[in-house]
Amino acid sequence: MGKERRTLRVRVDGYTRTCLTVIAILLTVLIVGLWADHAPSVDRAEAVLRRPKPEKPFLDTSTQAQIVQVVRAQDRTTAKIAELIALLRSGQVTVKVADDGKAKGGPNGPAKDGK
Repeated sequence: MGKERRTLRVRVDGYTRTCLTVIAILLTVLIVGLWADHAPSVDRAEAVLRRPKPEKPFLDTSTQAQIVQVVRAQDRTTAKIAELIALLRSGQVTVKVADDGKAKGGPNGPAKDGK
């Protein structure tokens, strides 16, 4: 069982050689460019992070109006909560928790088994 040795010859035409040469040159330029433009230094990265942010965002008028409505609603809610706290602290309103006689039941209690 002798093995025959075969020789494979590939012929490359001029166009293929030109394309391979251009690719090799572009890769060389890319590698040199990456090597020359080393990683950003810590000082440069810190400068980017500490860059002042714009004071006023660029929002359209409808978005600004929605934000104003939300802020006003939040202010009203905060005022109502402050009134409730003042009433509770003054003693004019008292809160009593009454036991309705149900053992372990109610809408927020654990589910009953079997029913």
